[in-house]
Amino acid sequence: MAEKKTKIDIFSGFLGAGKTTLIKKLIKEAFAGEQIVLIENEFGEIGIDGGFMREAGIQVNELNSGCICCSLVGDFREALKKVVETYHPDRILIEPSGVGKLSDVIVAVQRTVDECPELKLNSYVTVADASKVKVYMKNFGEFYNNQIEAAGTIILSMSVLIWFLSGYNAAGPVEDMSDSFLAAVGGWMSALFIFHGFDTWEAGSAVISGIMAKEAVVSTIGILYGLPDLSPDMEEAEMVTTVAGTGLAAAFTAASALAFMVFSQLYTPCMTALGTIKKETNSWYWMGFAAVSQFVIAWAVSLVVYRIALALGL
Repeated sequence: MAEKKTKIDIFSGFLGAGKTTLIKKLIKEAFAGEQIVLIENEFGEIGIDGGFMREAGIQVNELNSGCICCSLVGDFREALKKVVETYHPDRILIEPSGVGKLSDVIVAVQRTVDECPELKLNSYVTVADASKVKVYMKNFGEFYNNQIEAAGTIILSMSVLIWFLSGYNAAGPVEDMSDSFLAAVGGWMSALFIFHGFDTWEAGSAVISGIMAKEAVVSTIGILYGLPDLSPDMEEAEMVTTVAGTGLAAAFTAASALAFMVFSQLYTPCMTALGTIKKETNSWYWMGFAAVSQFVIAWAVSLVVYRIALALGL
């Protein structure tokens, strides 16, 4: 039996992008029950307060030498080793400085992993504010671009709205996401796909988020099913086991997953595209026509794909 390793997840992004919200949500839901250590530095997003972490049973280790990127060789690597020796965690979360190079942090972690066989670099994620990407690329150049280019997964900040909607209803915070605002709206949308095999509120919520930004379909599915980052270096058996453990495999069959992918590619354009149509045609009618007609076409085509897939035994 393979030795259990401590997973290391890196969460990068400029200040205000939503890293703190992401980490707090993951700790509460996706990583619930795990022994976790969070490593920050003094230039990172200190919005994750010690009180919250202590209540959640999370150990916080702050690096005293400043930016992780400025202490790659000594303090950082020793800090990781000390964390493992002291706490023996299931997972280590690293939140580096919002003005550092993600690629440097990844290299530092990987070198430590090479020295410590009990460690595993699990994922490196960048949270980006979709509304400020162009401005940041212009003003911060290499530093910002590196966070995007080096990331294994990119989460747009619009997903923060998904996390909020999945955690609250009119009465306040909810323990079960199925009682949330998102579940209520997603349940309404899912009724349209009762013949397609993906009539769950999670799928309905992903469809709604995709109207805001098509990239959000994938991130929403990942959030709602607690899907971790799947490294291309993973063995096929490990990848299958990982996905099966999230409930995603139970929610979709091969046929319904294929139909969902086809629908996602064809349905209503995102808000940015619809706004462009309105601007170019100077007509609400043509914008509405594009939105509705593409939704109907996607609905019909994905239904045909689903039925054919079932006939083929998928």
